[in-house]
Amino acid sequence: MAGDRYRFTVHSNDAIGAELVAHDQTNTNKPGYINVASATSGTGIARGAFHLGAEDWTPYIEHWSGEYKPKFNGSAMECGNSTWFTIATRFPIAVGMKYKVSIALAKVSGTGTAYCGVDSLDRNFNGVRTDKATSYNYGTLAGKPLPTTATSVTYSGTYQWYNSTSGSDTNKFDPGAKYFNVVVITNYGGKGTSRVYGLNVQCIS
Repeated sequence: MAGDRYRFTVHSNDAIGAELVAHDQTNTNKPGYINVASATSGTGIARGAFHLGAEDWTPYIEHWSGEYKPKFNGSAMECGNSTWFTIATRFPIAVGMKYKVSIALAKVSGTGTAYCGVDSLDRNFNGVRTDKATSYNYGTLAGKPLPTTATSVTYSGTYQWYNSTSGSDTNKFDPGAKYFNVVVITNYGGKGTSRVYGLNVQCIS
């Protein structure tokens, strides 16, 4: 995952479609884009992928808190004490489709745990908090103590369907959500340094 560079989004049936990155999947002559053969399903629902690798993610960080804003060190996004941030993937949600969110990261030093999940958004990209899961639905990583390692470890989780207003399944979206961002927390409740090497979001079925 880390080191690959491509970004791909398709909105075949959405009027807004106003992501930070949006491009026709057949046009691959610009740096940063790759052709994905299965871009559109048989029903015409938008499908695709969003990927960040060994590059500066700063333009995609929408909100953050912590010791300092995550910064690019030449190979990864480096995060300090108890760092929280959202990545503006603005990925469209289609009923019944399954989405896979994978993140490659490593703890360099210190203590604390890691989280990764989805931030449900309405059609205007405002946050939706309509279920009983935590503030965000952490279906990829939730309170995971990361090993201290020189290389990254990849964690993945899938998301499909919606919770009810009383539901708390972290692998589902909030009721009424139309899009989602990705939220990441490193060194939660502790002090130290972690590095995030790659993020991949993909509609897989």
